[in-house]
Amino acid sequence: MANIHSIAEISKNATVVEIDFGRQISNTDYCRPGSSRDTESRLEQETSKSACIPSNFQKIYISSNNKKNWKVTVHGINNRVFNEMQQSMLCNGIHASLYKNVYKLNYERSTIIQEYAMPIIMNGKDIIARTQNGSGKTTAIAISILDVLLKNFSEINVDSHRSDPLAIIVVPTKQRVQHIYNVIHRLSENTSIECGPLFNKSLSDQKNKIQKGVHIIIATPENLVGFVSQDLITFTALRIIVFDEADVLLTAGFKPEIEFILNNKTMVSTDKRTTVLFSTSMIDAVEQLAMTYLKPNYVSVDIKEIKEAADITQTI
Repeated sequence: MANIHSIAEISKNATVVEIDFGRQISNTDYCRPGSSRDTESRLEQETSKSACIPSNFQKIYISSNNKKNWKVTVHGINNRVFNEMQQSMLCNGIHASLYKNVYKLNYERSTIIQEYAMPIIMNGKDIIARTQNGSGKTTAIAISILDVLLKNFSEINVDSHRSDPLAIIVVPTKQRVQHIYNVIHRLSENTSIECGPLFNKSLSDQKNKIQKGVHIIIATPENLVGFVSQDLITFTALRIIVFDEADVLLTAGFKPEIEFILNNKTMVSTDKRTTVLFSTSMIDAVEQLAMTYLKPNYVSVDIKEIKEAADITQTI
């Protein structure tokens, strides 16, 4: 099977050559559903035992063709706890229905951003991640959200006047809305998950779908604010909110809309939701957004292309 992401070849053939605080990790297969009765308790024990270890680590990925090398720097969590999160995902597997769709779409191995972001999001931790477009982050977003919702499924509010989504993805353009919707739609086939894209608040068919109730909403900031302002969408049931291309959102002038969303009177508190920021650059405005609206113990993942392995210096 072939992975559809351009970065997959790099990730599949990459070798980790330098690691702090722990064992080497292998590339993560999209795993079958499984069971592990003591995974959560072991994770709690590892978290406690690892409290004295500095909460950051760095890994280097050298591709076999030597064309692209990557440095991954993680802050806010140590390597031991992160490895336990990965093992939890491997032991428990993704939801059976989701796995069938992943298999059907010929996903074979995770990319680097998927390998880091998915276990962190699935464990309910807030994250800010810097990665380039085309890295596979759309799939990381889709699989993480769908797995969390399917494993903790609850009926959505069916109210003819408003919608209480469980997950919201905010993106800068209508094209991005359509792209993410297409990925989630394919990965959620034959499940109970309903997903609604918002392109324009004046379109009646989108309004009707939202009012019928959806689990996931994908929207540009201005369209989401338009629906919220009309009391057509509330955040009382929200579990996950993602801001994709956060740097683009902020430089495009959407900060007021983002603050309106996160400060809305119906928005659940940070301890009841998982907040995710993806960005192609770590500009000050993105870091400030993270410090203001993410949990204090959020995780930062920085994936950077490097020229030569010999140029690597560690600052841990």
